[in-house]
Amino acid sequence: LIAENKPEQAKEYIESIIGNKVESGSIPARTGSAMIDAVLSSKQTVCAEKSIVIKTMIDTSFGKISELDMSVLLANLLDNAINGTPENGSIELTIERKKSMLLIKVSNNIKQSVLGSNPALLTDKPNKELHGFGIKSMRAIADKYDGAIDFSENDDIFKAEISLKAE
Repeated sequence: LIAENKPEQAKEYIESIIGNKVESGSIPARTGSAMIDAVLSSKQTVCAEKSIVIKTMIDTSFGKISELDMSVLLANLLDNAINGTPENGSIELTIERKKSMLLIKVSNNIKQSVLGSNPALLTDKPNKELHGFGIKSMRAIADKYDGAIDFSENDDIFKAEISLKAE
């Protein structure tokens, strides 16, 4: 069907096999790391289920940053963004290299201020002893790579920015 230039029929055929709707423009992540790709692909699926548009721009030269650390960072950043984004909202993920630094930015729509009501970004989930480790683990990874993490808000957009020394 692809060779015959019938992309819609190919999409329908794939959907019938996998039993899931394939979102237009949804391409599985290809960073060169199966672990990171799995995290990104799973978060794309969750976004599609929640009617959240996710846009990614990823420079895959992660340098000395381990796959496990990148996976933990991305999973926590995207989980937080997904949990804070209203239906039909959007999330943007950018990973880029600037000289020896790796910059990771995630921004998402929010209905109301997060930092205004929860400046320490403490978990709001029940069973607090089982939750609330995401921000701590992201801070630990930023420290491990002589980096920094910053959270900000502007015009109903929440931003998380992490810089890591990649070389």
